[in-house]
Amino acid sequence: MLMLETMYRRASKLKTTKYVPFENIKGKNKCIEVYHILSEEFDLTYGRSKYIAELANYLITQGFNVIILHRMGKVIANLDIFSEVYRLGSETTSSFKLKGKTCELIGHLPNPFTVFISFFKLLKYVRRKTECQKIIHVHDISSSFIIGLAVGKLYGIPVILHIHGFPVKEQFINITHTKSRFTRVVWFLTKMLHHVAVKILSKSASPIAYVIVNNNEVQSFYEKYGVDYKKIRVIPSAISLEDFENKLLPRDFVVKILGTTSPEEFVIGYVGRLAPEKNLVTLLQAFNRFINSNPEARVKLVLVGDGPLKSLLINLISRYGLRRHVILAGRIPNAFRLLKGIDVFVLPSFSEGSPVSLLEAMAAERAIIASNIPAIREIVEDGEEALLFNPHNHQQLENLIFTLYNNPKLREKLGENARRKAKQYDVNVIFPKIIQIYKKVSKSSANSNSAKRNHL
Repeated sequence: MLMLETMYRRASKLKTTKYVPFENIKGKNKCIEVYHILSEEFDLTYGRSKYIAELANYLITQGFNVIILHRMGKVIANLDIFSEVYRLGSETTSSFKLKGKTCELIGHLPNPFTVFISFFKLLKYVRRKTECQKIIHVHDISSSFIIGLAVGKLYGIPVILHIHGFPVKEQFINITHTKSRFTRVVWFLTKMLHHVAVKILSKSASPIAYVIVNNNEVQSFYEKYGVDYKKIRVIPSAISLEDFENKLLPRDFVVKILGTTSPEEFVIGYVGRLAPEKNLVTLLQAFNRFINSNPEARVKLVLVGDGPLKSLLINLISRYGLRRHVILAGRIPNAFRLLKGIDVFVLPSFSEGSPVSLLEAMAAERAIIASNIPAIREIVEDGEEALLFNPHNHQQLENLIFTLYNNPKLREKLGENARRKAKQYDVNVIFPKIIQIYKKVSKSSANSNSAKRNHL
């Protein structure tokens, strides 16, 4: 890993973005300051943090002031964001890791220390005298939701809730996977928190101005439970396609980093959290069957990422006798740069929102195998940009691996189609939709404050 970090630092060139004055709806040079609040550690090896980093980058180029508040009240502020983001991407971001089943379970609940520290940190920023209109943009229904709601209420700042993924479904998979005497208690508390959040969102006088979701499935879920459809906006994830290919490392270079034996070796890859909802056990089972059926095949499976499932995956790799064939690459910053070293990208998840890793694989022109679930079907079509399989059927996944292993022309076709489709998810297409929401809530907030002053 030390060699990897050294190579990355040499290969990476950091850019800073010049501040561009933002003209608000009325055309005057007034700024908007956006506070992005995240309960977890801001970690660029995972999708949500990567998404927030891309959004912050884009907003700054459009003249917004951006402040990111993450776990335990840590702050990344505006023009320092880029050096900080890349520092976090190349080092271990978490100074404290939960260990043991009970601690892992408790990690699903709001962290009282994060709530307390982040609350006062956010107060420090919103109290500053500034001409900027303020917006709080929270990124989960956990600690950040509590913090954003409290500060928004106190200071009359509009709050936008951004729901990444399908929280209830994913939390159920992760919590019930952890066998502990506290499992039922934690799941009950998680459901109650979500129930309270939905009640707040459903009120006509809710302080939440808008709810942003990643896909139509999640939108339908919240509408079913009473959230006003006028408040919900479906906005998928986005990536910056500008000079994306220039950031991809050559295959020969990736071979040295990942430890595959040669550029000619067939590589199947996964990038993301090693978590229960990602369904990596099914991927290992399918890969094991493929190796047993094709013992002469020169194939490697590379899993990039870290998470609570790591020890189980290590045990399964050992039990299946796959140590020569599977590489656990661990946590790698800006892992998309390795995609040229992967022939087939596999995303076997049980549940997704709008996966950034899938968009990155599409932009890198990789052949893709992914779960046949609603969130993924909204992005790719089976047989066109990817091959889809039932996430509960490892034999079906094995058959698709075999199909792509033996058909380079199909791999090329899928990759080309995926690259074309990825253009629909460029930041210049997606993020203006979020800016439009910011403009609407800023205008409403300004009108409301003006009416209050006139009344007084």
